[in-house]
Amino acid sequence: MRLSLPEAAAALLLVLLALLAAVLYFRSVEVWSLRLMQHAAQRLKPS
Repeated sequence: MRLSLPEAAAALLLVLLALLAAVLYFRSVEVWSLRLMQHAAQRLKPS
């Protein structure tokens, strides 16, 4: 089974898009959890 050039390019583009989406998703989750931990730390700290 040999892919033609447009098919190979489309498959590569799909893989790159999926990787980009995963990176953006994990980064946003990381930022959100960091913010949550900071909020919890502020609440725990006696004012």
